[in-house]
Parts: sequence; C-alpha cells; structure tokens
Amino acid sequence: MKQSQLDDLCSWFDGFVEPFLATDDEGAKNIRLKIGHTRKVCEAMALLSEGENLSENESIMASAVALLHDVGRFPQYRRWRTFRDSDSDNHARLAVDVIRDEQILAELDPS
Repeated sequence: MKQSQLDDLCSWFDGFVEPFLATDDEGAKNIRLKIGHTRKVCEAMALLSEGENLSENESIMASAVALLHDVGRFPQYRRWRTFRDSDSDNHARLAVDVIRDEQILAELDPS
C-alpha cells in the first residue's frame, strides 16, 4: 500500500462519515464521538508503528487498519441508535459490509 492510497482512504473516510452527521443533536454528538475515537486510534497507531520500528509499508497498512477499524459503527448507529453490539449487530461484521460495499480496498494489491 502506498501513502497516496492511504491519503485517498482518509479522504474516503471523511466523505463516508459526513452524511451520518445529518441527524438530531444527540445523534450528531455520538457520531462526532466515533469520528474522534477513530482519529485517536490513528494517532495511537502512528506512535505504535514508530515505536515498533515498522517499515513504511507496514506503518501505512497499520494506519489503514486503524482508520477502518470502526467503520461499521456509523451504519450501526444510524439503524439502531446504539453502539452496543448486543442491542444491534456486530460492528465488525458491519465494517466488512461497508468495506465490501464501498469497494475501498479494490485497488490494493491483495498481497
């Protein structure tokens, strides 16, 4: 994975989450919370990647994983108004659905 692909993925994420903010005040607050959480996970991953002396490619891949780790939370909240998997659906499964439906990894080398 190249840095330009990660940059594209970051742009995709910003565009993906934006429509979820178009809700009532409580819903927008909760969506912003998850967006902020994702940003913090990305920051933590950058520190971990540096501390573990990952290669550039490994660091980019780790950053992509951090960015995508909770994308299922957004449709989860829109549909069920909760982030609790036990009251809705497994957010990891929902994330796989998002990744497949949006084909965001389609242009990456499968290896």
